[in-house]
Amino acid sequence: FQAKVDFSTGAHTISGNIKVNQDDPAGTVGYALLGSSTLNIGGDLDFTHMTVTKGTSTLTFNGNASSNQTFTTDNKGIQNFTLNNNQATYNHLVINGTLDVSGTSTFTDGTLDLAAHNPTVNLRGNIAVTAASSLPGTGTVSFLGNLGYNDTSGSFDLGRITIGASPDWTAAAARDAAKALKRDIDLGTDPMSNRHDERSAPTIN
Repeated sequence: FQAKVDFSTGAHTISGNIKVNQDDPAGTVGYALLGSSTLNIGGDLDFTHMTVTKGTSTLTFNGNASSNQTFTTDNKGIQNFTLNNNQATYNHLVINGTLDVSGTSTFTDGTLDLAAHNPTVNLRGNIAVTAASSLPGTGTVSFLGNLGYNDTSGSFDLGRITIGASPDWTAAAARDAAKALKRDIDLGTDPMSNRHDERSAPTIN
């Protein structure tokens, strides 16, 4: 049967694992309505077989004393993300599947492990890093949208990062621009000829 959990508002602490148990490997049998809640998660989080309504929620991974955590996203997006794992031994959060964060990403403590599964990471809001570290993978890490990045840790390495949509031009638009440029050059127009005028033109407010 299908089940639904409505976290609605407020803070909820779950020290164990969150997942949907089912024998059939296909289909959705769980629904998680996150609302405006804050989930403090001590175990693994697995979105497989689950429909997730992210709302304005925050997922905070606090860790536990017996094992590293794994977040299996099933390529489902979340709103706000926090890693705050101060465990002495098991302080890793392993990301399995695309991590897509629409809001803020806060890395306070612990190790973000991107090396185990090499996931795609899309961060669309402000990013703050304090005492956390990371294990970079070979997946694509993208900063998307108008965001700020503040890192005071000195040890946070996400690997190769793409900033913004790349490329912003389509291949067809790039070809059209190249054709227009070549046409101007063939006609004897210097594309750089107005550079000096543009630089010295007064600004009128």
